[in-house]
Amino acid sequence: MNDENLVYGIKQKVSLSFEETVRRTKTRLQGKGFRIVTEIDMKEALAVDTDEAFSDYIILQVCHPHLVLDVLRADLDAGLLLPCTIAVYKPPESRTVYITAANPNAMMRITGQEDIIAFSEEIRDKLFAALDQIGRDTS
Repeated sequence: MNDENLVYGIKQKVSLSFEETVRRTKTRLQGKGFRIVTEIDMKEALAVDTDEAFSDYIILQVCHPHLVLDVLRADLDAGLLLPCTIAVYKPPESRTVYITAANPNAMMRITGQEDIIAFSEEIRDKLFAALDQIGRDTS
C-alpha cells in the first residue's frame, strides 16, 4: 500500500479490487471499534440525478462511539465536525483503487480546545491504523 499525506487526511493506493477494498475497509474499521453510520454509493446516487456515468466511489461516514461521546461531552457543537469520512474509489478507466480518509485531528483543531484535540488524535490513530491494515492482510 502506498501512502500519500494530504493536508486534510491520507490517501492510500491499494492493490485490491474495488469491492474487496470496500469490504476490508468496513471490516477493519469495525475491528477498531468504529461504527459505520452512513454509506453512500456516489456512482448510484449521481446516476439518479445526472446523465453522468461516474466511476466506482463509496463514501463511508464512521464514528468511534466511546471517543465521540468524549468529544460531545466536551463540546456539543463539535458534532458539526463529525463523523469521520472515508472515500474508497477507482478513477475512471483505471485499475487502481484508492482509500482516502479525512484527518479527524485536522478537523477538530479548529475548535482550539485541547481536550477535543487530544480525543481527535486518538480517533485519528485508530482510524489510520485500521486503514493501514487493509493492504497488508489476506482475510
